[in-house]
Order: sequence, then structure tokens, then C-alpha cells
Amino acid sequence: MLTLLIRYINKIKAMLKQLHALSRFMSDGKYIFDYTISYLFFDNEVVTMKAENLLDIEKGIGLKQVLKKAAAILLNVFLKPYLNYKAENKKIFEGNLILPGVNNRDTKIFDFMNSRVLILFSDRNVYYAKINNYLYFNTYFPIPCIFLKNNTKNILIEELLEYKPYEKWTYHDKLYVINDVFQKQINYLRAAEAKKDYKKMHGSKLIKECNEGNPITELLLSKINPQVLDMEVPLIKLHGDLWCGNLLLLPDCVYYIDWEYSDYLVFFFDLFFIIFSELFLNHDSMYIDMYYRRKFDSEFSKAFQIFGLQFCEHFRADYLYIMMLNHYTNSWKYEDSDVQKDVYRRLK
Repeated sequence: MLTLLIRYINKIKAMLKQLHALSRFMSDGKYIFDYTISYLFFDNEVVTMKAENLLDIEKGIGLKQVLKKAAAILLNVFLKPYLNYKAENKKIFEGNLILPGVNNRDTKIFDFMNSRVLILFSDRNVYYAKINNYLYFNTYFPIPCIFLKNNTKNILIEELLEYKPYEKWTYHDKLYVINDVFQKQINYLRAAEAKKDYKKMHGSKLIKECNEGNPITELLLSKINPQVLDMEVPLIKLHGDLWCGNLLLLPDCVYYIDWEYSDYLVFFFDLFFIIFSELFLNHDSMYIDMYYRRKFDSEFSKAFQIFGLQFCEHFRADYLYIMMLNHYTNSWKYEDSDVQKDVYRRLK
């Protein structure tokens, strides 16, 4: 309990320090902590409404949520002198909400009035990856525009879109999104094949990249038909983390964000990842049910045919397992043991 309290105190101090240190990016006025004590925002109704609509805010009426809300109210009362300020230096951005980059995370500053978000990257490599992925993928996928970049300070200002939160998606919204994903992915795969912008990989290479004796890989390998592992498949630069949390639903378009995990992956990775992640991350079986009811067979057949391959119905589960194995080598492999144990338990 004491350790948790100290951690929160340090977090609050770090948030206040960043608010003042980055004042040249913030509007003058009164700021308050949100009820999850995750960010600080300008105290007015418009900013509050937009923040609640666009940010992932922990909701609920459990004891944890009630305690956090009470703590935030007390902080906003007792720290009021530190939450009111007027910056001395010249403004170069009029932010009205800050997500501080504590624990080596990127800092994000939102300007809801002008629909802009400023990102201060903690890692220079991630900063350049963001720019390079934008340049590489924006021809094929709608991605928020980058308006300004500073290579010296690792700062970007990009477009802030007002989208429909995932929690408010209807059945028809989810259909619209998955159809958009298939259409965009198939068009992108065709372009990659036309440019020969891919490399071939034999399934056995995936096995070599797995840690021997790891329960996750042993579980997956025990389920995959050897014929599927004997295939040679194209590896293509893909999103790598294409789940609904990285898809922004607008009235007439879907935007694709957060390309940090982009890498050369099995060509069908993104298509299976969104189907899998809806169940694994959002506990929604809609896409996986549609897949097993053959609703996506036509789209998968088109994707496979681009590379002269055949989508085989009797390997339906095996393709999912291959995607998971590829995800292990690209992501799960680098997680700590507790995360890997949780992944294994849920997969099993």
C-alpha cells in the first residue's frame, strides 16, 4: 500500500513538473487532474467533453474508480495554486490537455480548438519510425496528417481527428470497419506484389525464431498442421498492431493510426490479427464468428491469389495459429514472464 502511494505521489509530481516545463506549448489558465489521474486538462466544458469522447478513460463505479475520483477531487483542491499559471515564454502551441510522458513514455499535448496534437518523443528511433511509416503507408491508408516536425527536438504536430469511440460502435459500424480493412489491405498487397516489395519466408524459419521450450510456441506448434508450416509465404511490411483501438471511425472514412509495430510479417498477418484481437483484447467474438461462418472467405481468397497461393478452408484455424506464432516472434517474445504467462493462459 505504501509503495503504491509513493508511486502515485511521484507520478503526480512528474505530471506537475511537465505541465510547467512545457508551458510554452500550453494555453494559460486553470488546469485540473482527470478522475483517473492520467492527464491534466484546461478546466472548461468544451475541453472536458472532447477529452472524454476521444481519450481512453477508465469508467465504472467500482471501489478503485471511486477512490481515484475522490483522490482527483482532493488533488484539484489542494494543488490549486500549482494548477493555475501564466507562462512567461512565447507560445508555439496552444495545448489544452497534456498526457505527460512519465516512465519514459511519449508526451502528448492536445489542442482541441484547432484539432492538433503535439507529440514529444522520448526515443529518437521511434520518432523517425513514425515519420518513415507515415511516408511509406499514407499512399494506401488514410493516416492523420503530419503538419510539422522538428528533427532536433523529436517533436511532431499532427492532425487531431474527432472520431466515434469504439464503445459506441454499432454492429453496422463494425461491418463497415472490417470491410474497409479488407479493401485497403488487398489493394496494398496488390501494390506490394506489383512492385515486388516483399521477401519470401519458409514456415520453418518461424520455428527457428521461437524460443525453445516456451509454452506459447509449444502450444501453437502443437496445433499447426505441418503442411502449413511447409509453405513458403511472402513477408510484407505491414501495420503489425491492427486492432480496433488503432482504427478511427469517422462518418465517411476509417483512419489507421499507431504504426510503431510495423514490420515485415506474413502477408495475411494484419487481416487475421484484427479478427483475433477483437476476441483476445475486446472480448468480442463477432469477427471470429464471421470468419468461421465463411463470411470472409472471398476476401481471403483474393489476398492469397495475389501471390499465387490458395486459401484452403481446412487450414482455417492453422492460418490463425501462424499469425499468432508470427506475433510471438514480433512482440510477445519480448514481454516479461508475467505477461507471457497471461497470454499462454488465455490462448489455452
